[in-house]
Amino acid sequence: MPSLGVPTALAPLRKLAFATLTRAAVTALPATLCVHGAWSLHLAYMDCYSDSTRSLSTEHPGRPYLAAMSARVRAGALCGNSAFAIEEHAASGEKVLGHEPSVRVGSGWGACYVDRVKELGGDTMRMGLAIDASCDLPQAFLQKHNIAVMPITINIDDEVFLDNRNQVELHRFLDRNLGNRSHSAETEPCSIEEVQQLFLDKLVLEQDCVFCLTITATRSAINDHVIKASFAVLKNYRGVRERNGISGPFLMRVIDTRSLFAGSGPAIVEAARLIEAGEAPAAIRERLTYIANNSYGYMLPRDLYYLRARAKKKGDRSVGLVSAMLGSALDIKPLLRGYRGETGPVGKVRGFEHGAETLFSYVAKRVHAGLLVPAVCVSYGGDLAELSKLPGYDGLRAACEECGVELMEAPMSITGMVNVGEGAVTLGFAAEEHVAEF
Repeated sequence: MPSLGVPTALAPLRKLAFATLTRAAVTALPATLCVHGAWSLHLAYMDCYSDSTRSLSTEHPGRPYLAAMSARVRAGALCGNSAFAIEEHAASGEKVLGHEPSVRVGSGWGACYVDRVKELGGDTMRMGLAIDASCDLPQAFLQKHNIAVMPITINIDDEVFLDNRNQVELHRFLDRNLGNRSHSAETEPCSIEEVQQLFLDKLVLEQDCVFCLTITATRSAINDHVIKASFAVLKNYRGVRERNGISGPFLMRVIDTRSLFAGSGPAIVEAARLIEAGEAPAAIRERLTYIANNSYGYMLPRDLYYLRARAKKKGDRSVGLVSAMLGSALDIKPLLRGYRGETGPVGKVRGFEHGAETLFSYVAKRVHAGLLVPAVCVSYGGDLAELSKLPGYDGLRAACEECGVELMEAPMSITGMVNVGEGAVTLGFAAEEHVAEF
């Protein structure tokens, strides 16, 4: 496609023009679309000055089934870096019986095209989940919901561990009793190429839409890897599906849970519930974004020296030598919180057992106050049988039973133990914004 020659002075107006013309394109859709089923809307936005990814929402009050549509602009899908494709499916319970093959609205550099509205051939879209291995959830839950795990490779001296939440590998790590050697480990999150392979070899054939949930992007490269892999997946999936006799588009949505370890659990639990309930992809993404922004992850480390050594290895100076020495000498433990991508201390306690009791009692109060997702996720860096022996845990279990909240216990991932030390506890829940009181 030749350059569209957008004057540089007009660049700030592109976003407004795009939104306006998109609404116009939606309005131009034929009325025959407003009938029973799932549909896919593809728009192309010509812009010769950007290769970034944009997001937008379109609403049309006269057609309620469009109001929930959330459109994602995918770079390079039609004409290299000068074109963007938007695709989304609205599973509104209505079926597409007819459409016009192409609708063009606008002209020149701001043109929008509705180039296809395609019937998906059924009332049910197959939807699934993929998570990175450091999201702590019970193995039984992952198996029940057929959740794919993106593995993390861990190198400790001459030993290699594949963290994919496989219990055999987890026990091999614990049995090696690596102790302080673990803080020098090198961790390699699933690469861009490995994510592509997982999707193109498996997930695009098994699902029509996959939500990928990762720990916070501020602490791991996995979120960035999945986003970058999504471009290649969305560019190449069609041929893979067609060769296997599968028609229709494929969606891939990446969600940053903005927390870590057990703190990522509530968003994943909610995703599984929404998929099971048959919610539309756009509604699921909106809800998961809200849950991620209101997810609280807490961590109680057992060994401050280890935590400092690991933080130093990763270039994090948040735990100083003096603090570690004083903390160890006085048996003072920090209560750390991961919230909206930020991690830091929110309290101090004397002794690990007292810290566990303080943390569990606090979470029990939050359970009684009400949660956004009826689940509390807990992980322990070691033998899970030790978790129930900690002070205050019975009180947390009782609070969850009383309030109809599921208490989900899981062994901490190998990645988690490498980063915070064996014997640590992490805990996650989703609730309305509140001040931590310890």
